[in-house]
Amino acid sequence: MTVINRQDCVMDIKYRAGLVDEEHDYLLALTGKGNAPARCLKRANILLMSDNGQYQDQQVSASLNVVSVTIYRMKKWFVEEGLAAALK
Repeated sequence: MTVINRQDCVMDIKYRAGLVDEEHDYLLALTGKGNAPARCLKRANILLMSDNGQYQDQQVSASLNVVSVTIYRMKKWFVEEGLAAALK
């Protein structure tokens, strides 16, 4: 973690959402059925698009109509707490 500007406390932290095959398959099945809550589906799509840097955050943001902070939080939750916590 590096602090760019102490006054603004802007952090430059990069999280990579590297899904294992089972997690990737689970998220594909979850989004394919479409019967989960909308928030859960949006989070699943964020993780799928962010998998191994497949898309940049700006592309995910534009495609899913979410702000970059949401993408950052999702990847952070996934990396630090796991898939279940990220989809909660």
